[in-house]
Amino acid sequence: MDNQNLEQFVRQYSRTQLQILGFIQMFVPSPTEAEEILQETSVVLWTKWSQYDSDRDFASWACGIARYEVFKHLRKRKHNVYLSEPLLQQICDVALCDTRSLAEDQAKQEALARCFQKHSPADQHLLNERYRDTKSVDEIANQRSVTPRSIYKRLALLREMLKRCIESTIHEAAL
Repeated sequence: MDNQNLEQFVRQYSRTQLQILGFIQMFVPSPTEAEEILQETSVVLWTKWSQYDSDRDFASWACGIARYEVFKHLRKRKHNVYLSEPLLQQICDVALCDTRSLAEDQAKQEALARCFQKHSPADQHLLNERYRDTKSVDEIANQRSVTPRSIYKRLALLREMLKRCIESTIHEAAL
């Protein structure tokens, strides 16, 4: 494996290691056992890295592998398993969906931050007044000596611009 592949793996893994550990800890209450499973998962991730499809979310892929490592661990320690394997499978499926939505939310937040910075200071100030400071449109209009309708129009335009920028940013990141 070349240095670039190694670097990509290390970046992806270190960014998601705590998320993977959290996923494992949902099924294994012992921190020591969870750490052992994380180590086994890390080894499997490394050996299967060449099979990883970069179009997929790394955290979801890693948690999918962690799921198998959790099941393998629980089968070895059968006397400590309190849930049936089909129920554990359902819980894992739900947790993996949550992992994907968390990753998507994080990507959207990062895209929003980048897109927000592309706007003029005046537009940033307007967006902050309305959404961060939760000022009413009437209040903003009065402060600026303009009609509420003009504020509504500007906000609608800015929201549409942000939406398109976020979609574009996420799409570019996926390529």
